[in-house]
Amino acid sequence: MNIVVLGGGLIGGAIAKDLADDQDINVTVADISETTLEKLGSQPGINAVRQDLSDVTGLGKLVSKFDMVVSTVPGFMGYQTLKTVIEAKKMLLILLSSRKMP
Repeated sequence: MNIVVLGGGLIGGAIAKDLADDQDINVTVADISETTLEKLGSQPGINAVRQDLSDVTGLGKLVSKFDMVVSTVPGFMGYQTLKTVIEAKKMLLILLSSRKMP
């Protein structure tokens, strides 16, 4: 299965690393940060791609290449990301966090 993780921060990075442990899963992390991508792309089993996730057209093209999308984008980007992934007819898992969590 080919999975793309949108956002390579604390949550997305951890998810990508866990998914990469499964040899039946091809994992790609998409993020705008070169630093984040360099760090994650050096991990075994993780491909890194630079993508501005607020660019709806680019996001649609990106997710069309994958079987499943894991979204860890910030809340303000959530609705448009959800809409774009649904329009691409892809499976989607959304993970959110709150900075108010201890």
